[in-house]
Amino acid sequence: MIYLDCESVRSTYESISNIFSLEKGSIKRFLHKTDLEEYFLQHDPLDTANRVLFELFEKEFSVLPKILDYVCWFHLTRTMKNNKFENGLLPLNKILDFIWETLFKIFRDTSHIERLERLRLEGVNDRLYQLKTSYEYLGGPFGLLIKEIAFRELRIGNQFLDCPEIIEDICNGYEKKYNESIINIAKKALIPCIVKFKSSARLGNDCTSAALYYLYKIDHKEELSIDCNTCFDGGGYLVPAKDIIKIEFL
Repeated sequence: MIYLDCESVRSTYESISNIFSLEKGSIKRFLHKTDLEEYFLQHDPLDTANRVLFELFEKEFSVLPKILDYVCWFHLTRTMKNNKFENGLLPLNKILDFIWETLFKIFRDTSHIERLERLRLEGVNDRLYQLKTSYEYLGGPFGLLIKEIAFRELRIGNQFLDCPEIIEDICNGYEKKYNESIINIAKKALIPCIVKFKSSARLGNDCTSAALYYLYKIDHKEELSIDCNTCFDGGGYLVPAKDIIKIEFL
């Protein structure tokens, strides 16, 4: 099986090595000697750094990538510790009831519970909540290609380990209606979690080029950027439980 697994630097090197049938040492030497900043100054290519690197890599070794069987992705969330994802990773329209029930459990013995129940019945006055719950294709589930990106949220804009977006939307709607913030209470009751899963829905070179650029950034000791990563979007379809590889609570 040919697959791309970017859980670590080591697994990424192993994947790239298998995809191109190259030794890890050859890949490392290429990355180390390549200076993309200098290349862009000299050639001013009309493309992103990860794609340029991928083209240079193919020219260097005169090799094309093998067809992938699947790609590993990392779904970031914050959930109850007893969540085993028995039903897989569900899109928003299939998990919204569970999210509300989770909030009811968190606030069960507080003064907020009746307000939350009323909010659910009367509707959440939050534009993002209304948008996501109105269109199934916006409901994920989502995942990152590069696991390390999960811990770079301040620079790259990733926040899912801090709080799932839909819970933040509900809490924002709550604050608008009742002039009281409950989001920090919800966060403290939930545990950061990374769900590793596999999928054959996206197998293009954009995944491989992002992984290669991630290794380049690591080798050159540069900060990671958006071009080091790409994302999985389930488009409203579930990821079955059989495709979940690992559940990691942080």
